[in-house]
Amino acid sequence: MKVAVVSANIGGIDEPQAHVEQSMRCHIYYVTEHNMPFPMPDFSDRLKSKYIKIQMHRFLPGFDYYIWMDGRIRMANADMVKEIIGLLKTSDFVFTAHPDRQTLAEEFDLLISCLEKNDPYIIERYAHSAFHKERAHYEKYIGSCGAMQLFASGFFAFAATPGNFRFMDEWWEMVIRFGVFDQSQLAAMVYKVNPQKTTIPLYNNGLFEIGKHKPRPTE
Repeated sequence: MKVAVVSANIGGIDEPQAHVEQSMRCHIYYVTEHNMPFPMPDFSDRLKSKYIKIQMHRFLPGFDYYIWMDGRIRMANADMVKEIIGLLKTSDFVFTAHPDRQTLAEEFDLLISCLEKNDPYIIERYAHSAFHKERAHYEKYIGSCGAMQLFASGFFAFAATPGNFRFMDEWWEMVIRFGVFDQSQLAAMVYKVNPQKTTIPLYNNGLFEIGKHKPRPTE
């Protein structure tokens, strides 16, 4: 059984994490701009990270399970990988629940409100996003955003099956269509496909800890 644990830190926005050594053998991949599998010269740093995140089965073939962790996540329990693989024995995916909001409709409401108020954090990250159009597309072709469960996409895991690879490929296509805010596309994909899933808390789960991004330099 082969397990890949993958993180990306393109542009150095996160501090490298000191993981607790795992009781189950796994292969840890920490991707930066210096060891990327492909150059992707026309992608922004954020889009490069999204590719590493959502298409890891493309450049790391042959694994039985894949675990994604944002660059600021630290494996804090020696049995983290073992516990996650145990959950994947009966589920296609392991996701983390969003800690603050329940549905994609709530998330869209917040993002659109913040953009209208010129919130500096949201403007910096999502000024070019078209959340109104994305929401309208989902409502027309997939279903009610109020019925779509919201997940925190900084940590997830999945078993290597053809169906799950199709899920990841379609999620990536939606990122290309709608933008780098991949939480919204993930919620729509889970609602559309309805895979067998297990959802764990994002915080205080006894498995991993979440740090902070590096502060951005002031001008």
